[in-house]
Amino acid sequence: GAMARGTLTEDAYTGGMLGLVGVDVDGTLVGTDNRVREDVWAALEEARARGVRFALCTGRPAVGNALAYAQRLDPDGWHVFQNGASIVNVGSGESLSEPFPAGALPELLSRAHASGRLLEVYTDTGMAVSAPCQLTERHAALLGVGAYTMTLLATPERVPGGVPPRLMSASSSPIFRIR
Repeated sequence: GAMARGTLTEDAYTGGMLGLVGVDVDGTLVGTDNRVREDVWAALEEARARGVRFALCTGRPAVGNALAYAQRLDPDGWHVFQNGASIVNVGSGESLSEPFPAGALPELLSRAHASGRLLEVYTDTGMAVSAPCQLTERHAALLGVGAYTMTLLATPERVPGGVPPRLMSASSSPIFRIR
């Protein structure tokens, strides 16, 4: 992670300049090995001891590794996931997220099936996929969740938790074409 490279001066702490710092995951908190180095955690803990608050601000969903990072950065704080689509207080579970329109999931799923593309959908606390494959397993490993803990979206009604979720974001790309 790049965070341990620089140091914060005493003036930055005591002068009140740093009340809240947003921390990205990929390439900032974690390096190419998808792990946070211990010296990075030590620097963050030192800053917290001096009164600086941290919020995770990431494109990752609030599950697996990203959730664990947020809980370690500030177990009672608000964190931003999925590029802002999901805003969650990891201590209370409270959410400021706004769901997709009710009819979005069936339409997204229909398009994914018709085009042969993989669809991943996310709520504040879960994720689901339209088809299991090697890509979903690799993505689950990167996120720190078991590939088989992701719900299979066989139909629009089959979603995380067994009930229609507050769908926060969806991802599909030509590179995720199912073969």
